[in-house]
Amino acid sequence: MRNYIKIITINILSLIGLILVGDYIFFKYIEYNYRQDCIKQNIPFDYNIKYKTYEFINVKKKNTTNIYKSFLNENLFLAPIIPQNTNIKRPIILLGCSYTWLNNTDGLQGLLAKYSKRPVFNFSFWGWGGAQAYYLVNDPLFYEKINSYNLGIPEYIIYTYIRDHKNRITDVMDFFIDIEPYLNYYIADNELKIKEHNFIQKLIFRLFTYRYLYKKFEKNDNNYRYKILYNLLFGSYTEIKKHYPDIKFIILEYYQGDEEDKLEEEMLEKLQNRGIIFISTKNLTNENLKSKKYTEADGYHPNAYAWGTIVETLIKEIQI
Repeated sequence: MRNYIKIITINILSLIGLILVGDYIFFKYIEYNYRQDCIKQNIPFDYNIKYKTYEFINVKKKNTTNIYKSFLNENLFLAPIIPQNTNIKRPIILLGCSYTWLNNTDGLQGLLAKYSKRPVFNFSFWGWGGAQAYYLVNDPLFYEKINSYNLGIPEYIIYTYIRDHKNRITDVMDFFIDIEPYLNYYIADNELKIKEHNFIQKLIFRLFTYRYLYKKFEKNDNNYRYKILYNLLFGSYTEIKKHYPDIKFIILEYYQGDEEDKLEEEMLEKLQNRGIIFISTKNLTNENLKSKKYTEADGYHPNAYAWGTIVETLIKEIQI
């Protein structure tokens, strides 16, 4: 009997070893091809990609997938920027992704505070989207953190929107970096609910091969994606209005020459019809915000100069 148990144990361990070795080889193959593509396209590769299957999950690390769990409790959000004057107006809250998070002191957050003379809170983070915004505004701690600064009741909330946010309605956001399922919602009984994953599912997510294949063959149902995104954004709007009834909720589209998308237009129009203010940067500047002059080295993220061409006009547009 002992021999059978020993043989079975050895076979199981050998199988696990083969799976992990194969997974690592596949990871190195994809990583190499990805690096080569970046070189060909002159895209900088500024973070160290490593095989992360073995790592323990640390919610305090600046990781797109799980930082939302401790984002408020551990004060991992960017510090509010408060104008140094005696006549401070009501605050502005920012939500969004890396477009809002990067260059915050001399970008959107800093310039809004400078020109509007208002305190500006920044609850954005890289890789985020509608799901994280909805999660945060439904956490009572969100309002406790804001109110603890005694800066008055916020008057504006600005969600910086990019089209890629629809692609963040998924279980796998970045197959290189994330080793657990991405925050994802679905609709059941006319309510948004967090998609839960059991132990086995989370274990399978640890394999790079699974994450890569999931992302590669994921069904690209834009009707569904925009439906969920609409509910996340409108749900965020309705929730924050419960706490700050007269707050103005603004979706700021950061436009970089995106092609026409009828489903996106329908979603944005529907949100406007429900009381949300929509502003596109294409109506704030005639500059090409995807040109090298206005982007970081990756060719996408806005640099401080880009925000400098937008913010003053934005303030006039919404009369902040």
